[in-house]
Amino acid sequence: MSEQIHHLLDTIIDKVCDNEAIETAPGGRVKRTVGYVFSKQLFLHCNRLPKVKGRALLVHELIRAYGLIEKCRPIESIAANDCQMRSFHSQEFLDFVRKVGQNMTEDEDQTDEEFISDEFGIGYDCPPLPQLYDLMTHIAGSSISAADAIATKRCDIAINWFGGWHHSQRDEASGYCYTNDIVFAILHLLSHGFDKVLYVDLDLHHSDGVENAFAHSNKVLTLSFHKYEMGFFPGTGHTSDVGFGSKGRYHSINIPLNDGITDECYVDLFKKVMDRIQLCYKTQVIVCQSGADGLNGDPMNAFNLTIDGYSECIKYLISMNKPLILVGGGGYHLMNTARLWTALTACALNETLDDDIPDHSCFLAYRPSYELHIEAGLRPNLNSKQYIDSVLDKTFKNLSFINN
Repeated sequence: MSEQIHHLLDTIIDKVCDNEAIETAPGGRVKRTVGYVFSKQLFLHCNRLPKVKGRALLVHELIRAYGLIEKCRPIESIAANDCQMRSFHSQEFLDFVRKVGQNMTEDEDQTDEEFISDEFGIGYDCPPLPQLYDLMTHIAGSSISAADAIATKRCDIAINWFGGWHHSQRDEASGYCYTNDIVFAILHLLSHGFDKVLYVDLDLHHSDGVENAFAHSNKVLTLSFHKYEMGFFPGTGHTSDVGFGSKGRYHSINIPLNDGITDECYVDLFKKVMDRIQLCYKTQVIVCQSGADGLNGDPMNAFNLTIDGYSECIKYLISMNKPLILVGGGGYHLMNTARLWTALTACALNETLDDDIPDHSCFLAYRPSYELHIEAGLRPNLNSKQYIDSVLDKTFKNLSFINN
């Protein structure tokens, strides 16, 4: 990390730590308190993640450029301790990643067999990294910190764009995800009096790690909208995947989609499913993963979504008037991901943003348009009305078995 970035970080830290919560909107109207998770170490670790290197800087700086961070209540991100890490991950997995992180240097070859393990998922998707255990504790701790801010009522909405790593399993890294901060956040909520947690996942990929963690529980309802196709990672998330056992069955809800879905189709489907969930599940708190890889322009090249489609979904969740945690996730067109999460931060704050991106440290990355909005894609929508209706029929049938 260059001296320039460290100097920038010092400025960022000062601005984040000096913030005060905004309690009222113009005219004295009560406004929901929005918290923003940040720490210097969390930022540094996330900015070096191999598949999204530099994304943390782009996201944070664009949100800051629009003046949104100063309207949030700061939430200090505290790294998870060993006991917290063991509440989800196996000791064997943690011992291995600790060994990798301690023995590997920045100059070491990531293909060195000493640091590779098929058993623990450290390899191609999740290459070995120096300080790997520290990275994992900071990512896990970031969403625990968000959950704690909700549990202690320091804010109504907690935003953690550094989190959202939904594929990691108990004993292995998977799909670019070294640890599953979402699971840790939900476990923290469950341990602090919440027993009806709604988890909503908008990432292009199925949230297999979160679903598997709570597939036997009726205290967490997982809902995932995702691409489902033969050979597409992770290969799970059919409508028939509904959870297990007398308690968990029908508490995993999956919405498998085909390529080309548009904002209109996606939002209509989202609202119909959420309307039904509100009738059958007494949600106390919501955790939403807002992966940006369904956006048009993402290298995944699948959906036609824009910022408007995602924003409508988040506005719906906000309108439920429940405590809400927003986390990040996928998003491999880094500038578009920054655009989206900045817009969603504005949604949480009920702010309107100018389409012209403000001048700031990363301004040139947004050439040639220097605009916030993202055009809709033109891929054929392979989700016919008949197909969507069949998915809804199966989903509503599954939800009808929930007994609350």
